[in-house]
Amino acid sequence: MPKSPWLTFDQLVWRRWRRTLVRISFAALAASALSSAVATESVPPRGIERLPDGRDTQPGEDSVYFAAASATLDDEAHRVIRRHIAKLEASPHLCLTIVAHTDELGSTGLEIARGQDRLNVVLRVLEDARIAARRIRSINLGSDSSPANDCSDDACRRSRRRIDFLFHR
Repeated sequence: MPKSPWLTFDQLVWRRWRRTLVRISFAALAASALSSAVATESVPPRGIERLPDGRDTQPGEDSVYFAAASATLDDEAHRVIRRHIAKLEASPHLCLTIVAHTDELGSTGLEIARGQDRLNVVLRVLEDARIAARRIRSINLGSDSSPANDCSDDACRRSRRRIDFLFHR
């Protein structure tokens, strides 16, 4: 006996019921995915630390110093930077923040420009060493980070004309 081209009532009911079940299961799946995403967003991420702002840095042997009104690197500065590059290459999880400080002999705009020139020189050396730009952050503080008291001698001014290197994850 040939099958009728018309669907019986039972077949129609079965098809609709199956479509409804599929829709309900997709809705339940989407709701569970959404609730798990919301649950993970409400948990604060672990391991995030505050990035250094450079204002509390002190001059030291890991700093690069510059002559007055200059942005050129001497041999000692190249040695310090090579030491930092070696540290970055040995630890790929480390990131670097470089902070430019200047003395207060010029105007604020001039000191910001000098600090930026010095940052650019150091960034160029890091770029030539193929340190990824995503691992480097630069801050130009100009003379804003200098203490309120004025420097009267060249040694004090030289300690303010520097770039500090701060490592973090």
